Amino acid sequence: MKILVIYTNPNVVLKDTGTKARLVKLFKLFSNKNNLIFLSPLTEQNKSANVNIMSTYQFRQLSIFKNYLAVFTDFNFDYIIKIRRIIKKEKIDFIFITLPYGVISASFFCRNVPIIYGAEFVIRGTSPKLVSMHFINTFNILKNNFIGSAIGRIVGSIFSKYLIILEQLACNRSSHIIAISESDKQKLIKHYNIEKNKITVIPHCMSLTELNNFALEREETIANNIITVVFHGSYKDHPVNYKAFMQIIDYIAPEVEKYNRNIKFLLAGTDAPVFERRNIKSLGFVEDIPNLLKHSDIAIVPFNGGSGIKIKIFDYMAAGLPIISTKNGIEGINLQNGKHAIIIDTVNQKFIDAILDLARDNNKRDIIGRNALDLVRTRYSEECVQAEINKMLVKLKGN
Repeated sequence: MKILVIYTNPNVVLKDTGTKARLVKLFKLFSNKNNLIFLSPLTEQNKSANVNIMSTYQFRQLSIFKNYLAVFTDFNFDYIIKIRRIIKKEKIDFIFITLPYGVISASFFCRNVPIIYGAEFVIRGTSPKLVSMHFINTFNILKNNFIGSAIGRIVGSIFSKYLIILEQLACNRSSHIIAISESDKQKLIKHYNIEKNKITVIPHCMSLTELNNFALEREETIANNIITVVFHGSYKDHPVNYKAFMQIIDYIAPEVEKYNRNIKFLLAGTDAPVFERRNIKSLGFVEDIPNLLKHSDIAIVPFNGGSGIKIKIFDYMAAGLPIISTKNGIEGINLQNGKHAIIIDTVNQKFIDAILDLARDNNKRDIIGRNALDLVRTRYSEECVQAEINKMLVKLKGN
């Protein structure tokens, strides 16, 4: 089958790590038994994705002063013209669009081709602040000039409502929807009264190669009774990650030090500062995440906000690390508290106590880490997710 994959946001570099690893993974799984035709904005950035693509088309994304307006893709005539040309030239079986931008216009101009909408982020029901941040990050001109100001809040509120309308129309106009988790599926059903059969849950997954990379023989990290607690993520581009960094630096690490000075915190991430003080060491950007995790004993995810799947959780699971997370941090991933991870409501004294408890219990760390690794191998393996995608496409093709 031929699948036209449309990715409309030129501001985001597709790559095999970080938040965009999920999209690259989906593209690779779609390409395994199908021919992919890729339509993306006219930019060099998206060429970084290592995906087997049959052919590539590009369109000029709307922009103001070199700031791309991806959210207005449905009003982009060049985008519409390119879609119509592709449909006429290629025998397309499905269109897969990874964002709500462009779904509506594609549904009108490609009526005979089923559209699969990849709902990577459920907008409605998420706090307006996070939605506005998602939008403002797309508009660098607003981010640089208005963020935090009264104008920025007003603009963010208006565009939050616009994005919710866009999401609803994308769900209604598409033939099928891919949700990243069962919880996201239930949100879409509740918010937009969608039939449950119209949504397929395709979770993030790990390939055998990735699992093998993370499963390199773990080195003995406990030297002089030191326990290493790790957290990694993009520092500047994701407000939730930034807040987690600050939580660790300002609250978690100082509180833990009061009780146990042998617990050290290891931080890493794109644009993260490089420093070392007391019980914290920040490495900045680290390319080899498996090696970083191999030298760690505990992983923490101190999130009190954000929405959707956190890809770093899968890295920690694949590395066999015991995870301490807030409920928000493991949202959408079926981890059982006490078995696959230690789950705390929020970052508070209980979170501190959980770190202290795991630090002094090597057997407990080993059991939880192994359980998490077994779960990612059985429930979140590439083979399992590939089977779900193939089943979905065959069903849609038969309708």
